[in-house]
Amino acid sequence: MTTLNGSALKVLVVDDNAEMRLLMRSLLESAAVAEIREAGSVDSAWEALAGWRPDIALVDYQMPGTEGGRLIEWIRAAPDPTLARLPVIMITGHSASETLARATASGANDFIVKPFNARVLLSRIERCLRDPRTIADMVSERHRGSAPEGA
Repeated sequence: MTTLNGSALKVLVVDDNAEMRLLMRSLLESAAVAEIREAGSVDSAWEALAGWRPDIALVDYQMPGTEGGRLIEWIRAAPDPTLARLPVIMITGHSASETLARATASGANDFIVKPFNARVLLSRIERCLRDPRTIADMVSERHRGSAPEGA
């Protein structure tokens, strides 16, 4: 199993499905993640973030009540700059194009479509920690880079 760089890594897992939280916890523990906290709802995740700063958050898209995309929007709008820049990966069982649009709009750094394996999860976490740009930032940069001269 891949080990993430930095034994002090802190991860927040937000998913209403207890089995999915357990699966992600297991994958993260096998990669030697130091601290993993779980939240079963957007509200409980927001409460956790009030007094704790993880290095990255894994947020399920579709949850009862408030959806995961809304949590990401709250994070991006937070007055605390450390929280506002928190890398967030949206996780969903929906189609890639639907998820990409919502993940981009909410300010996610990346997204993963279920089902996924440990390699995918860990490589996306590593990428987001190494390059914390949001999907929207990357798309914008790509468009600026391909724009005709003088545009």
